[in-house]
Amino acid sequence: MNAVWHFGWLAVPVAAGVLQSANASDERETQWRWEDVPRVVAFSDVHGAHEQLVSLLQAADIVDDQLRWTGGETHVVSVGDLIDRGPDSRGVLDLVMRLQEEASAAGGHFHVVLGNHELMNMMADFRYVTDEDFAAFAGEESVAIRDSAFTHFRAAHGPRPVEESRAEFDGRYPPGYFGRRAAFAPTGRYGRWLLGLPLIVVIDDSAFVHGGLSPLVSKLGGAALNENLRREVRDFLELWHRFVEAGVVAWDADAVIAADEVAAMLKDNSNSSTKLDDSILTAAREFVELSESPALNEHGPLWYRGTAWCHPLLESAVLEPALERLDVGRVIVGHSPTSNRRIVSRMGGRVILVDTGMFAPHFHGRPAALVIERSRLAAIYPGEPDRTT
Repeated sequence: MNAVWHFGWLAVPVAAGVLQSANASDERETQWRWEDVPRVVAFSDVHGAHEQLVSLLQAADIVDDQLRWTGGETHVVSVGDLIDRGPDSRGVLDLVMRLQEEASAAGGHFHVVLGNHELMNMMADFRYVTDEDFAAFAGEESVAIRDSAFTHFRAAHGPRPVEESRAEFDGRYPPGYFGRRAAFAPTGRYGRWLLGLPLIVVIDDSAFVHGGLSPLVSKLGGAALNENLRREVRDFLELWHRFVEAGVVAWDADAVIAADEVAAMLKDNSNSSTKLDDSILTAAREFVELSESPALNEHGPLWYRGTAWCHPLLESAVLEPALERLDVGRVIVGHSPTSNRRIVSRMGGRVILVDTGMFAPHFHGRPAALVIERSRLAAIYPGEPDRTT
């Protein structure tokens, strides 16, 4: 039996179950704690810099000239933000996804911690995507998809010369835009993989997180942080895509815009004599509530900068309980480029910053990796001698 959604002038038939619980999706458990690891190599914020990543992995003896895994039992950790800004985010993702499989087969591991830019792309927030990165998906975008989107675009923007409309459309949605959006959707090649990643990883005495250890970490702990926030992100994204497919929100709305539109729908419904169906209201309220998840804002581990930037006298009150809850002695974070573009230790060695601005054209930095071998910590900069941190 079909329901009918009424949204202003819009009445859209919705197949039964189109907004069924997102629990029907992949429920993979994520291992997030590892012990007795002889060697760890950690880096952060690649931002589409494929060549620099390759040089770093080779300098750390992780891959050979054919880019095949040679790291043995080493655990490599990407501390978030593999994509955006640079020219070859897709190449970076494909390399890392392949190396994950090769590492596991060799007895090692290639961990990938979710970063805020991975999340932004899953939400179709493409502000930092380059033309080269869009073009990498153009082959997966049919003429029919672009023509359909152009028809929607013209209808939404009123009558104008076709050439003028087409120029604006191609500017907003360059070739590959819709292919990329599909690839980062919850059922897409990259979206499905990203939704299975942890928000935090612990290896022996070190925690790895993209943004930092916000107060939420000491409140939830590692297991709940990974599972609860990851589930909230997945449910939010799946509901958003169902709203788009049902025509309840704009066809080109990113997740943030969609949440605003659904919130407005709920407000209009409360003032209307014609009320929405209870099941629709439930889904809409859940979607708006999930949009406030700390995984999506500055209070969550993907965005928090206090660990990297706040004064130690103030931040210690946040850091210490988080380290104690995770049962570790230090945390390694990315997200916030260091001022000297070198790996930096702060707060008595309890915090190590590994975002060195690898994508040099934007950040004017260099590729770098932190190497942990038992109690020894060193920094690798391709072409330079190793340095003890």
